[in-house]
Amino acid sequence: MMELDIDDLKNARVVFNAVPLTFSRRDAMIYTGIADKLFRELERSGSIRGRRIGRNGQFMYLEAELRSAVAALFGDYVDGPIEF
Repeated sequence: MMELDIDDLKNARVVFNAVPLTFSRRDAMIYTGIADKLFRELERSGSIRGRRIGRNGQFMYLEAELRSAVAALFGDYVDGPIEF
């Protein structure tokens, strides 16, 4: 087994290939607690942007974008899950 020098580890490049947390339109509305009409208005204004993902081209919404839209509507950004 090859031994590693601690100096080699300090200079090592670490890459995480993780997909950001995403939600379908329905799940995004449930997650944020935003009604359909307001959700559509946020999409029109550009506050929330859906991206087509997958073979079926389903719209998906990024969690970070949903969080910032909720913070803009209802107050400060809170780290952790949105609780009702």
